[in-house]
Amino acid sequence: RHTRYWRDWSSDVCSSDLEETLLSGRVQEAFDLYESGLDTGNLAWVLGEYSRGLRILERFVPLDDFNLIERRLPPLERSQLAASIGLFANHLGEPERARAAYAYSQVLNVSASDHHGEFTVAARLAGVELTAGFFPKALEYSEAAVSFAAEAKVDSRTAIGLAFRAAAHFFLGDTAEAAANFQRATASDGGMDE
Repeated sequence: RHTRYWRDWSSDVCSSDLEETLLSGRVQEAFDLYESGLDTGNLAWVLGEYSRGLRILERFVPLDDFNLIERRLPPLERSQLAASIGLFANHLGEPERARAAYAYSQVLNVSASDHHGEFTVAARLAGVELTAGFFPKALEYSEAAVSFAAEAKVDSRTAIGLAFRAAAHFFLGDTAEAAANFQRATASDGGMDE
């Protein structure tokens, strides 16, 4: 119980510091503060504060204009920022916004040959499309996620990609392929904790 209050208080202080740093034009320092203090994992998975996370990241890119940070952050950090906006937007029921942010992130990942980033965005896009009911597109993204995971040689990511692929096959009516992919996913690493 006390841990929750400490997290809330410390994230409020960090959020305030981040805003002051951004207002003074120190974008890289603000991004570093976000990553080391608040970060997407903490706001999304620990605190469940998707709207707060989105509001904080919107300060970096008002109206999702990623050109504003083009020269102020390196490509992979811009990719992380865009992917986080996509995650928060998707969880808040804004699939179009999530798709646009993920598309921007994926362009940067591909140009940097960042297989982890490519996998993450492909898997998240598969999730967006599954939720939106666009199953052929979900299958396409899940295939890409499996491919990127194989290139990175990380079994837990392969399992995640296979699970998305299985779900897409299931919703497309191919239950045999869905079952085969679910079996491969569960056998792949013994867990899907990423």
